[in-house]
Amino acid sequence: GLALQWNPLKEWRGQNITDNIVQMRVEAWDVTQPPDYMVVDLAISNTVNYYVCEAALPGGIGDARYRRDKLVMRRIPAAGETARVGSPVGEPAKEYDSGRTYPVERELLREVQFTNDYYMAVFELTRGQYYKITGTYKDGTWNTDTDFLPAITGLTWTELRGKDCLWPEQGHAVAPGSLVGKLRGFSGLTTFDLPTEARWEYACRAGVMTGLYNGLEWGGENANSIAWNWTMSPSGPQGVGQLQPNGWGLYDMLGNIFERCLDRMRVNFPTPAVVEVDPAGPRVGEAGVTDKNGVLRGGSWFEGSCRSAVRGFYSWDSDDSTHRWGVRLSCQAW
Repeated sequence: GLALQWNPLKEWRGQNITDNIVQMRVEAWDVTQPPDYMVVDLAISNTVNYYVCEAALPGGIGDARYRRDKLVMRRIPAAGETARVGSPVGEPAKEYDSGRTYPVERELLREVQFTNDYYMAVFELTRGQYYKITGTYKDGTWNTDTDFLPAITGLTWTELRGKDCLWPEQGHAVAPGSLVGKLRGFSGLTTFDLPTEARWEYACRAGVMTGLYNGLEWGGENANSIAWNWTMSPSGPQGVGQLQPNGWGLYDMLGNIFERCLDRMRVNFPTPAVVEVDPAGPRVGEAGVTDKNGVLRGGSWFEGSCRSAVRGFYSWDSDDSTHRWGVRLSCQAW
């Protein structure tokens, strides 16, 4: 028979049972169809909980624990899906490359296809979560007033994944002492990493093909309810999770901080008729590819345009003195 044992943690709220009655509900799911929400405890090793929907999260998504002590992930239904990425000619505020560095249009409209579902972090990685994972603050001191700000200071590629752990040449290999390596070791989930650019954009759009994921185009105040941009926050990034999320419950996908992806900045896209399957971005040696120029997505508080198709780039060796580049973590769903 099946034996069930309940061992409530100290954080169990209330810590009392009314009338000595306990009810238990047990659900099982196919390994290829895990629940929509996965929560990784950053204080207790190898502790991962699953919830069928946002409403089932203890305390609600607004609970401070999900922006400091835990990492809440949303499953993105991508398996077998073909999706459009990039932007059409004429999209308001569409940015064309100047030709001085990259001789092609940065936002070429094209199609991609995905093999599996994956999880994306509901929030950008915060300073509080960074402290929980690494045991240190980049600025040297614990300051709970800034726990919910995005972690941005000093996050080079070496610190995030490891100096010689190049993508896609070494695949998802990371250094054990890197931020991703430490998270993998503590959580027991070995597929944590940065998202690819295609996965990032698919998760950002949540099925919406306009410039903004609220169904509007860039311009006026159309983005102010979803994205910290230059108009909303001219002095720097804001605490995560304060504005409206996209259709899949992901916050701050546009604005606040640029989010790093695994891919190098791409110069030569395939012809639009070619549907790429799980694209990983270019390798060293492809025409015009710089070895350590990575892709940034989503725009930031400093930008004049924060759209789903906006693309930027950064040096893997840079630690971002401009306070605009951060991280949103991802992992396999099975």
